[in-house]
Amino acid sequence: MGGGGGMGGGTTIIDPPPGAPFVDPPIFPNESAEPDVVAVSLEARVVPINVNGKVVNLLTYNGYYPAPTIKVRSGDHLRVNLTNYLSMLGTNILGHDRDITNLHGHGLHVSPREIRTT
Repeated sequence: MGGGGGMGGGTTIIDPPPGAPFVDPPIFPNESAEPDVVAVSLEARVVPINVNGKVVNLLTYNGYYPAPTIKVRSGDHLRVNLTNYLSMLGTNILGHDRDITNLHGHGLHVSPREIRTT
């Protein structure tokens, strides 16, 4: 087992030993009292996390790795208040800035027309 990645040309191989069984991530609480609205506050930050007995600094949401689950139903509106504390971290092994974060959804149909930033 191992891999050097397919899109970066690096030679670093990350092959950790087997760890503890996977535990489902916690579920984010809904901060909204409005019906059909799910609101969450996220903080992207570096946090030391114990991974199979070794403490490593990981990029996390609200200090969790893996990140908590946000549960929404079909027709719900999702409001995300994201605070990014990842500034000035340099680049990763692929040369990408480490102060940028993104969110992705599994099973969601997302319309970019409704995205608002403040």
